[in-house]
Amino acid sequence: MFSALFTAALPPSLVKLRNAKVRSAAWFLFLLLTPGGLSASNVIQAENAKPGTREWQLNNLAFQGEIEGYASATSVNRGGQISFYLNTAALSYTVEVFRLGWYGGLGGRRMTQAVQRNGVQQVIPPPDGATGLIECNWTDPYVLNIPATANDPTDWASGVYLVKLTASGSNKQRYIVFVVRDDASQSDYFFQAAVNTYQAYNNWGGKSLYDFNSIGGAAQKVSFNRPYTGGFGEDGAGDFVQGWEYNMVRFLEKEGFDVSYTTDVDVHSAPSLLLNHHAHLVVGHNEYWSDEMRKGLQSARDHGLGIGIFGGDTMFWQIRYEPSSTNQLGRTIVAYKDAALISDPYALDTDDSNDHLITTHWRDAPVNMPEDALIGVGFIAELIDSDIVISNPAHWVFDTTNLSAGDHLPGLLGYEVDGSLGHAPAGTTVLAHSPFDSGGQSGFSDMTVYTAPAGNIVFAAGSIQWSWGLDDFNVPDVHPLRVLPAAQQITRNVLARLIGNLPPVANSGGPYSGPGKVPLQFDGGLSSDPDGTVVDYLWDFGDGTSGEGQSIQHVYQTGGSYVVQLLVRDNRGSTNASVTTATIAPPDQRMSLSTTSLDFAGQLVGIASGPRQVVLKTIGSAPIDIASINVAEDFFQQNDCPSTLAPGGQCTVSVKFLPLAEGPRTGSLTIASTATGSPQTVTLSGVGTVPRMSLSVSTVNFGGQNVGTLSTAASVVLTSSGSAPVDFAGIPLTGDFQQEGNCPPTLEPGSKCTVTVRFLPPAEGPRTGLLTIASTATESPQTVALGGVGTVPHISISVSTLSFGLQPVHHAGVPQIVTVNNTGTGPLMFSGIQASPDFAVANSCPIALPAGGNCAIQVAFIPLQVGSLSGALSIQSNDNQGIQLVQLSGTAWDLSISLSRPSRPTRSVAGTATSFAVALRAEGANIPAQISCEAPANFSCSVDQISVFLNQTPTIIQVHAAASRALRLNLKRVVSGTITVRMSAGPVSRTIQFPVAFH
Repeated sequence: MFSALFTAALPPSLVKLRNAKVRSAAWFLFLLLTPGGLSASNVIQAENAKPGTREWQLNNLAFQGEIEGYASATSVNRGGQISFYLNTAALSYTVEVFRLGWYGGLGGRRMTQAVQRNGVQQVIPPPDGATGLIECNWTDPYVLNIPATANDPTDWASGVYLVKLTASGSNKQRYIVFVVRDDASQSDYFFQAAVNTYQAYNNWGGKSLYDFNSIGGAAQKVSFNRPYTGGFGEDGAGDFVQGWEYNMVRFLEKEGFDVSYTTDVDVHSAPSLLLNHHAHLVVGHNEYWSDEMRKGLQSARDHGLGIGIFGGDTMFWQIRYEPSSTNQLGRTIVAYKDAALISDPYALDTDDSNDHLITTHWRDAPVNMPEDALIGVGFIAELIDSDIVISNPAHWVFDTTNLSAGDHLPGLLGYEVDGSLGHAPAGTTVLAHSPFDSGGQSGFSDMTVYTAPAGNIVFAAGSIQWSWGLDDFNVPDVHPLRVLPAAQQITRNVLARLIGNLPPVANSGGPYSGPGKVPLQFDGGLSSDPDGTVVDYLWDFGDGTSGEGQSIQHVYQTGGSYVVQLLVRDNRGSTNASVTTATIAPPDQRMSLSTTSLDFAGQLVGIASGPRQVVLKTIGSAPIDIASINVAEDFFQQNDCPSTLAPGGQCTVSVKFLPLAEGPRTGSLTIASTATGSPQTVTLSGVGTVPRMSLSVSTVNFGGQNVGTLSTAASVVLTSSGSAPVDFAGIPLTGDFQQEGNCPPTLEPGSKCTVTVRFLPPAEGPRTGLLTIASTATESPQTVALGGVGTVPHISISVSTLSFGLQPVHHAGVPQIVTVNNTGTGPLMFSGIQASPDFAVANSCPIALPAGGNCAIQVAFIPLQVGSLSGALSIQSNDNQGIQLVQLSGTAWDLSISLSRPSRPTRSVAGTATSFAVALRAEGANIPAQISCEAPANFSCSVDQISVFLNQTPTIIQVHAAASRALRLNLKRVVSGTITVRMSAGPVSRTIQFPVAFH
């Protein structure tokens, strides 16, 4: 059954050829293990399912040779090695390798990461004086080893590859193009890259095979050992990317055709490889062919190989290959062209056997092998840009295209076109007969097909621009959009018949209609295959999405009219397409928001607020796809919203405010979705606040403070100076300091609080500490440096004893001075200065005597009793020596006087003297004293001694009283009075009185 599926529709000659090919066990294993089974039944389908990239494209083309290079070969077989030679003045450059294909429309796949190499400036060779040949012999190649994993044909799958070069500094870029072959491949299609034509038009170094872009005339030999430039090769990839071939490659790989790749040089050197395939594809502009190439293709045709010429000007010139100067085969193209008959050595020699190799037109003598004899058409005109006109719409080539006679395929005729020259094989059918009239040229171009004797077909589009109808790459940079579904379908029909297969018939059903956002059922079940089975159903729904399956549902997101295409692929890999329409009513996609604004008020800068919610709810009948939920800066969101919100469903968006700066902040919550009125917004606002705190001082210096004593308080005022409250985390301090504070846990903006600090030094000398204010303020932690000096006072007194000598009782003597000095480092604090009884003090000492200061203490002797008295002056201070004493001493004395005999009135006769004995005594000391006597009026008295020296033994003094004048005496009266005796010594005075009577 398996082999039957592959051979059911083949002509006998191709069945024989196909059955002779036995695929390897590894390839069969690949088929079985490929995900999706037959939906990825060949290397191309599996390869293009891998991740693609657009990084292969150039964005800074090196037009001035800033970087350039060439490959050591036009192709390399899997498992082989190829080298790349670079020339750049840059210090370094990078090398990246990509494979080109479809890859979901990205067009390429990265094969290597960028490799950096040192730049090298190469020798630029001059043209050969005779032939114009320019051949580089550059050094320092980048060598690439191509893997060939046996059980994975997609490991460096056969294809067209680009080396992307980027120069450092300028970032100028350029390609090197090469093909990876798989000589073991037995793919349906064999794609031939037209490297001969790339090189013919390449004028790097000033020479090509054309006069119009050569300096000093065209060259007769050109070398592959040089970079590509000129023509479409300004990017270094020859004509491949910006010409015509890449569009065909994209089409083939997008639709999953089983294709592998080769080049002109490979067809020349190994034409037998053609027989490994069912069809050979010549695309775009393949003008230059060697004898071996042509004979190899013709032989393969005769053995049943289908030939598809999807281009024009094919096989116009004959060339020969010569080795390079270093004996590399196939590196030099020889083409004397218009001068062949007078310049080609084969024309000038006498050997007629080589005349068929003269490098002239294939159609001209002596070659005489017109190209249309093999491919059905030949070159007739250039510089054409017109339409292909259908002339035979009933032919199978136009099946399912709906084309009629006279219909145009706009823009697909040009720029070089082919027509019938009269040498086409018998049975050649003209499919399109397209008139042109351009630049003085007029005529008809033809599209043809014929069936070879082996049953295989040969198709010729007759126009270089055919592939522009298949794919839109390079639009509009190189050419306008010319993609035509009819051209694509013609190509599918031809590709199927090239491998002996009848293409499947696609039937997409429809037309379809329904509402948006509701699944719509599509059915391709009426599709069929006349000679096999349909294995793949690939839908393009016209809205940029696709699907796979015979019966499939699709949901249109928006209303409108859509063109739907069903592409079906049969078991031979042939494809066909059918188009229908889908008319979609706009979906009812209304969504409500629970609020249109959120105000977060004040919030600390850099700190997220609590969440605020916005509830989204569908209020229409259709689900809503939520594309994105975004918030502007200063806000962020979390949500539980699914990608699709069902009718009646709701979800919640939680928004938090995270101000990035102080002051009012605004933003918006934007919900982008398929809802009516999308995007919907919620206005967001808030105020960013910043807690700041200023300190009244940054340092506090307590100066000197006595060890062990607590200083007076110093104040640090804390002010909340920002726009947000300040929360205190702690106000610790270090060192020999104590703090007291009345700061609340939170200080509102504009508020103040005070922290008081005191100094308590435990030892003498400088002491430091730190007051730290930890808070939510932006300046936190803030510090106040604390300092002070621990000091120790020391008292020194001028005397240790004071002696005051004699001093009468209760009388203050002359004070004496005690001088107090502070010889320490701190203030001397007095807590008491006092003296014992009998002594008195007065002082000028302050409460605190500074270091180095002195003060005086006056001490006076004021005895309260008689005798030798002693005491002490006591000075109490903060000196650690304790109380200081000054010993005090002095003698106190007093006087006493008494009558030595009983005191009673003494009668005396007037005018006579009377004596009295008075006892005088000094108590406590021997002192001199003065004696005086006072008598009543008219009397007088005297003492025996006016001055005496008293001691503690009483001294008897005689007092005499006598009348001082005569008196008249009344004898009847008694005259009486008082005698006063006074004794004094210094400030002490004593008096005794006693009565006397006279008669």
